[in-house]
Amino acid sequence: MGDRVTLEQRRVVASLMEVYGSPTVVRQKFAERFAGRDSPSRLTIYRVYAKFVKTASVADNYRGNAGRSRTGRSDLNIAVVQQAISQSPSKSTTRCSLETGIPQKTVWRILTQDLGMRPYHIQVVQALTAVQKRVRVECCQILAQMTNIQPCESDGI
Repeated sequence: MGDRVTLEQRRVVASLMEVYGSPTVVRQKFAERFAGRDSPSRLTIYRVYAKFVKTASVADNYRGNAGRSRTGRSDLNIAVVQQAISQSPSKSTTRCSLETGIPQKTVWRILTQDLGMRPYHIQVVQALTAVQKRVRVECCQILAQMTNIQPCESDGI
């Protein structure tokens, strides 16, 4: 069968398969109903019916009908990663991967896509000394005098 089976024809195939349970009978009934159209192959009939049983739909636009099934980011793996991270929030994805046995890339995807977490990178900055603070205040006062801005006296720095 070279042509694609339409949505209406897939509905008929699923309903006939539900009633008769035999692809041979389905092909015969299909040929009677859609005269001038080749009957779908046995494989097509089985696939349409399997999709109907799995999703209660034969349409292509529903999630879960096409493509590889999602195994890495299953609900169980999400729960395992969430528990591991809640015990130690500063844990790296590599360490979490080693402890849980889930690939590092999958751990990263679970954290970002499923748990909505984002990486946090600590930035180390130098602490200002008292001398540096005084120099900054003096520079600000000089700039304020140059631009005729009145400095605020409430800052007790």
